Amino acid sequence: MTFVRRANPDAAASPSYFGVEIISKRIAFVVDISGSMQAKVSVPSDDGGTTTMRRIDLARDELLRAIESLRPGTTFNIVKFDTQPVSWKKKPVQLSRKSVAEAAGFARGLQPAGATNIFDSLELVLRAGEVDTVFLLSDGAPSAGRYVEPAAILREITRLNEESQVTIHTIALGFASEFMRELAERNRGNYILAGN
Repeated sequence: MTFVRRANPDAAASPSYFGVEIISKRIAFVVDISGSMQAKVSVPSDDGGTTTMRRIDLARDELLRAIESLRPGTTFNIVKFDTQPVSWKKKPVQLSRKSVAEAAGFARGLQPAGATNIFDSLELVLRAGEVDTVFLLSDGAPSAGRYVEPAAILREITRLNEESQVTIHTIALGFASEFMRELAERNRGNYILAGN
């Protein structure tokens, strides 16, 4: 799948995140803030050229845009992760002006540091429940957490998600990832390669 930085809001049937339409009203955004998110990434610009920016800035911009375009009736949460995951709220919250403003403040505070703990972050969201769709963004291979080997993460997340059947969309930021592709495929999601 290709990545379009700015979806046309008039053409979109619903809000989107990195080109994936947000159809669900029970969602969690799981965002990598590890040290490598400081690196630069090139993305298409409106004039047909490319724009270079830090990965964390692109992730923050897309997250803010998605949150601010969510439909009424949506419940949502955000989990940022480096060496450890940190949840914005213990459970997803109802969309309101106040929750959007608080979530935007949380998103604007994202700063890169630490390692990449994908397993514990997904486990946190799946065990908390109350969501049926997860958007996982990462720019690197797993390097921290209870499981680090991609095969072990795939096995354990598939097992954890067997009953709840949460859709997991994956966004690989700045690199192609067979692991992220397979994680999305096993969990009924889309795999997006964003930027170069």
